[in-house]
Amino acid sequence: MLRVAITGGLSTGKSTVTALLAQLGVPTISADEVGHRMLARGTTCYDKVVSSFGEGILSRDGNIDRALLGAVVFADTRKRRLLESLLHPAIWEEIEEWCRQHSERGACLVAMEVPLLFEAKLEQAVDEIWLVVCNPDLQLSRAIARGMTHEEAQTRIGAQMPLAEKARYAHRVIDTGGSPDATYAQVRKALESICVHKAPE
Repeated sequence: MLRVAITGGLSTGKSTVTALLAQLGVPTISADEVGHRMLARGTTCYDKVVSSFGEGILSRDGNIDRALLGAVVFADTRKRRLLESLLHPAIWEEIEEWCRQHSERGACLVAMEVPLLFEAKLEQAVDEIWLVVCNPDLQLSRAIARGMTHEEAQTRIGAQMPLAEKARYAHRVIDTGGSPDATYAQVRKALESICVHKAPE
């Protein structure tokens, strides 16, 4: 079974590419969504994160406020790495189990949206890396449209490995800076180039 990782920078269009692959019949999973579930109250990760960062990251109902947590970790590299050390092993363990299940079902290809693939040094855990990019101005404007301030967006983008460096290690690059149809065409072409059967119409 071929394991494809979808990665890229903040607001480059990773989720769009992942959703298009799902539409084309590829089983997909999002590391961010897995991580969100692991921060739910009652989980081991919730307890570890609250113990490490304090109750100041909690909302009034006792849930972890991801915006508050993000503000803390992206302002301090050491704290960001601490959070990653608490979450990444558990997230990847669940993704590995998901891959195992699909392999047993006979899937020939799965796609995993893993934003911090390179930062977590997981390149060797997948067979293909698809890097999703767009121009810096569009990336910034997308992040701001999602509710971030200009400064917050720049800080988060700056905390990630530059896209140009990631491109050196990617097998394919998908540019989402054009029209939705242009993005779809790139995804379909990339899928057909590695799949043993033609992608469905």
